[in-house]
Amino acid sequence: MEIKKIKLNNGIEIPSIGLGTWQLNGTECLHAVKKALEIGYRHIDTAEMYMNEQEIGNVIKIFPRRELFITSKVWSENLDYYGVLASLEETLAKLETYYLDLYLIHWPDKNVNYEEVLKAFKILYENGKIKAFGVSNFTINYLKAIIPICKKFKLPLTVNQVEFHPLLYQKELLDFCNENNIAIIAYCPLARGKVSENEILKQIAQKYNKTSAQISLK
Repeated sequence: MEIKKIKLNNGIEIPSIGLGTWQLNGTECLHAVKKALEIGYRHIDTAEMYMNEQEIGNVIKIFPRRELFITSKVWSENLDYYGVLASLEETLAKLETYYLDLYLIHWPDKNVNYEEVLKAFKILYENGKIKAFGVSNFTINYLKAIIPICKKFKLPLTVNQVEFHPLLYQKELLDFCNENNIAIIAYCPLARGKVSENEILKQIAQKYNKTSAQISLK
């Protein structure tokens, strides 16, 4: 399976389709990640909050690391300078890798000192512990708050990972991210299975001899 790649604003290439591992744990996680890699997936997305980094580490270590794109996220409770640094080290240990391709702030928090948080991400980026920095679940207002700090630290803000699909089309957020050269990573792109029940998507799928899921992903 050939999966095309998209170049982020810092030059790093990310596979356009990846495996999200939220709610995957134990043996189920091991089997799902292994199968995904066997059929051609190369982007695996996890987070410290998912509590499955250990299982994913057990699988990815048998594949050439340079061929993989691994994403993880720091949880809200660890959003301070030392918390980010410690969380990354713990994530790397569990995943049994020396670096992450993409490291995200999992959720925004108005009470966080983003100067201190992004200073930690900058160190990780400069030291090669992370190849790209991004955020997840950030609204336009939160993005506006951190973009100047990212520019100050010369830390490229590469992606914003949000729920995005035909049933939740966040056009204003998409336009803002496009204007600022921030890629959108869509999670739940099949709306947790609801796209297969949507009559409009069914009609479009039938017209092009595809499935509703394929139309939604496209």
